[in-house]
Amino acid sequence: MNITKIIMIISLLCLSCDKIKYNPTGSIFHDVPQPTPTNVLLSLQGSQDTMVIWGENHFTFSSNRKIYQITVYLNKKEILTISNDSTFILETENFEDGLYELKAKVITSTDGKSLASNLDAEAFQFEHNSYIEIYNRLPDPVKLVSIRSNNGLLRLEWERYNGPDFNRYELIEVIDYGTWQDENIVKEFDHRDSLFWHVPDYIAGIRYYSIALTAKTQTNQGPDTLVSYPKASVNLTLNTENLAKITWPKPIFYNAINYYKVMREVGNPSHSDWETIASLYDNSDTSYVDSNFGFGNIVKYRVQYVPKGKGSFTTASDTISLGIDSWIFSRLHYNENAKLIYLISDELSLINSDNFSVVKVRNGSWNETFSIALDNSKAFIKTDQYRFSELDPLTLNTLESYYLPNFTGYQSLVGAIACNSSGLLYISTMTYSSPTVYSDKYFVINPEESEPLAVIGEGWPNPWPLLTSTYARDGFQLLRWHNSGVHKYENGTLIQKKAIGNSKYFCFNPIRSSYFYSNNNEVKEYDLETNQIINNILTEYTLANIQVVNNNQSIAGYSVGGYFQIYNMQTGNLEKKVKLMIPVETSFYYVNGYLLSTNGYRIRVE
Repeated sequence: MNITKIIMIISLLCLSCDKIKYNPTGSIFHDVPQPTPTNVLLSLQGSQDTMVIWGENHFTFSSNRKIYQITVYLNKKEILTISNDSTFILETENFEDGLYELKAKVITSTDGKSLASNLDAEAFQFEHNSYIEIYNRLPDPVKLVSIRSNNGLLRLEWERYNGPDFNRYELIEVIDYGTWQDENIVKEFDHRDSLFWHVPDYIAGIRYYSIALTAKTQTNQGPDTLVSYPKASVNLTLNTENLAKITWPKPIFYNAINYYKVMREVGNPSHSDWETIASLYDNSDTSYVDSNFGFGNIVKYRVQYVPKGKGSFTTASDTISLGIDSWIFSRLHYNENAKLIYLISDELSLINSDNFSVVKVRNGSWNETFSIALDNSKAFIKTDQYRFSELDPLTLNTLESYYLPNFTGYQSLVGAIACNSSGLLYISTMTYSSPTVYSDKYFVINPEESEPLAVIGEGWPNPWPLLTSTYARDGFQLLRWHNSGVHKYENGTLIQKKAIGNSKYFCFNPIRSSYFYSNNNEVKEYDLETNQIINNILTEYTLANIQVVNNNQSIAGYSVGGYFQIYNMQTGNLEKKVKLMIPVETSFYYVNGYLLSTNGYRIRVE
């Protein structure tokens, strides 16, 4: 600022100019109204910070002195001169947008006591220097300039709006849920220096953020900025107690976590749902042990990250089991003395029960027909439509092959097979008497003889599965399982039948010549000869899939409620109880401290 004392005669000068209708630059999409005139106070005593102006601006010099004349320059070019007024008017539509040097030469009275001062013949000249930015255009869009993690939260930072007539910033958030989006104004800022925000609920996933600037009575939204952070996944392991341990990563934006929701799939294969088994409110607590996991297969877990606001996400589910998924079979036979397991499916697999190594795999089309005597001394299998073979029970090698005898004079096809320890076969046949007429018959045969020992009845194309048979010196006895129960034959004549509703609650005990049936929280043992009850074991639950285990010392099974239990046959005492997560439709067999599930899992229970 320069101050010059001058002696002069003032001539009054007036500057007149035509009014020009305000016509802003910068947008053809908005009709921006004429702004309210802006009042700007200037000081004679120094320069000022850069001012951003638009429209009509009234610049007033604050001074107790009388102002005789003001001459205004923009970028050293004189634009106006006024006299006897402390205010000059600058309308920005006459100028291009940009930064300008503003200089004003102001002539004022000296306020002295001299005659010249009293006659207004003495004056001071002040020079005011500052910068102005002319901003006629619409508000430029504000962009996000920084997206980062700060103290466990997502921090967004954006540009400062330096233009005139600031009103507010609006932070717009779009949450992408995959199939739909949710857009909201999540925060408003009414101060132009509010330039960042910590998002309180962002954990992961896809969101879009933008800043809508409201200024000069207009709103201009900046570009969408994608924020994407990968969703976490669960990791499932077994702890030292063979319980399921679920772990998941602590997110970068951990302070947005309200709680973790640990979920487990429940239900059955046809209809399942997710239940919450734990809610953990400490964001550093990123593991959970499911004490109800017990022993079982196909247990699915997932974790939901629940934020303090919107936008929770759920990890993909993962499955844990205590077994392997390579052995899928339909039924199993366990030769405990020989330590051999027979897995019957599309393949016939012979497994060592000590280490579960594969001894032999027999391929073929008829493996489902494999039958082995309950004392493990004899084994037979269908080899094609017309033949069956005797196998070595310890190696599964073929010992002898037989054609089905022509019992009726017509060609017969081999159906289901079951054998006893004497080598007698219970066998179903389909006999053609003409190209279109056939009948099913059920025979008891000696493979070495051409005549059947007995014909035990007509059937249908799906033969009855035989579970066991016994042979007596005079004639024979045959016991088979059918939907109607246990049937006993002598010399081809049905002499006794015990009705049993469901084979899942039934098993034979060949060592004691008895069978077991589970019903109403008890397992009853029946004598095969008399059909009388010889033992009754009370159980906590009604046990399904019952079987004789532990060298014929115990009876085992599982309940619909999911508990596998073993009871001592003699004392009736509960020997073991573990929680299962096996679907009810799944069957399993207890072998050498493991459950072998038909859908492919080996589950250790000891």
